[in-house]
Amino acid sequence: MTDTTPRWRIKLKLKLWHRRVGFAVFGSLCFLLFLPLTFPVDAARARLQAEAERAGLVLRMDNLSSGPFGVTARRVRVSRASDTDAVPLVVDQVTLRPTLFPPGLALRAVLLGGNATASFPRSGQSLRIRLFGVDLSRANLKALTGIDAEGKLDGELALDMPVVRGDPDLSQASGVLRLNGTELVVRGGTVTVPLFGTPTPVDLPRAALGALDGEVTFERGAGTVQRMHLKGDDLESLATGTVKLARKPEYVELALGLRLRLEAEFLKRLGMVGAGFTALPMDGELPGFRDARVSGYLGQPTFAPGR
Repeated sequence: MTDTTPRWRIKLKLKLWHRRVGFAVFGSLCFLLFLPLTFPVDAARARLQAEAERAGLVLRMDNLSSGPFGVTARRVRVSRASDTDAVPLVVDQVTLRPTLFPPGLALRAVLLGGNATASFPRSGQSLRIRLFGVDLSRANLKALTGIDAEGKLDGELALDMPVVRGDPDLSQASGVLRLNGTELVVRGGTVTVPLFGTPTPVDLPRAALGALDGEVTFERGAGTVQRMHLKGDDLESLATGTVKLARKPEYVELALGLRLRLEAEFLKRLGMVGAGFTALPMDGELPGFRDARVSGYLGQPTFAPGR
């Protein structure tokens, strides 16, 4: 008796686990193919802007698209809603993707000439932000702050905080802030500095700031400066003291002591500001250093002579 079963039917006889794997692969390919085509881009943009507005920010972007591993926004501009004619922080690209362990969101951004990563668990009880290779010369730092600078900067912020009435309470956070900078230089610019309680515009001369090494630890909202050392060809600075966190970053309280040493040539370039520096008291432990105090809030600090 002759077998009349077509050869193609014989070739497609698969085991049960073969079929299951095939269906899983086919389903995954369909998901990856149709997700970018069916993703509600306009609804996602509106939701992101609404959440930013809730946080007191204005969010704009040139493009929002979806991919197999998340949502990507390009040329994102962020500014505070309370600022009139505010210069936005420009982020070249931001990618958001969901995370499973723990459940939440992960962010990766190309900004300020470098990269940043962050994680936001759904519980809201932790915050992790890292900066890699931020190039100050490529950033819009001058437009944001009035300071024209160059150099590389890395940083890490890791905080754990309780959730109060559904929102994370930054004022009770515990964790650490680390900053590291290399070849830092101020090339110029103009800033307004509160000298002895009076806002004073200051034209910045070129200043070789050199390397920055800093760490601040937090315990239930109380921060302690473990080290904050800035050393370059033109100046050297050491900071000690405490920081008290608040629900809003601009209301973080400062109680810092600064030890400053300025080179003679740089002191001449400072002009009247340099004359004010010579009025600061000499430090009792480090020869050549003078003492100053920084108090007030992070959004409006006050500088005064040290004790």
